[in-house]
Amino acid sequence: MKLKILLFFLCLIGWSANRAQAVKDAYISPGISLGYCLSSHGFTFGLDCDIGLLKTMYKEDQVNYGISISKYWINVNQGKQSFNHRMSTINFMMESRMFDFKFGYGRVKNPWGYGKVNLCSVSGLNIDLSYTQPNYSMPWLGFKSFFYNSADWRWLDKPYYIPYIKYKYDFRRSGLKE
Repeated sequence: MKLKILLFFLCLIGWSANRAQAVKDAYISPGISLGYCLSSHGFTFGLDCDIGLLKTMYKEDQVNYGISISKYWINVNQGKQSFNHRMSTINFMMESRMFDFKFGYGRVKNPWGYGKVNLCSVSGLNIDLSYTQPNYSMPWLGFKSFFYNSADWRWLDKPYYIPYIKYKYDFRRSGLKE
């Protein structure tokens, strides 16, 4: 499954690189987010990097397509113990001025034991939807979900549901790229 997703991303990048317009419209938009994991009752911190590759117009609004890479740290409280799970995702991305939709592959890891030398991990489906006002300085409000096979993961017996607030820096509007 991982190989298929990676091959698809490489084909998407190669296809867009062949189009002069796509290369001209490429951009990077890093972001930082804070949230709360409803299923683990813990706070989250995340870093995102959206890479826009293609641009289309829908009615009067520009819609961008590309990939998104993110890394999240999730505080999981179980009884009197607290763990920090690490979620890494790679997603297909579709965004406009007001919404952002991502879906793709995710992986959660939990280092545990004496010296944190043991490692448990599980893979699954990641879905992320966020919304903002057209004002550039407004933060994004979003909801991230991670679904996995519960037989493969003993640490949290529920999907990860994370409402969050995110700030994205858009290089397209910064004056660095015309």
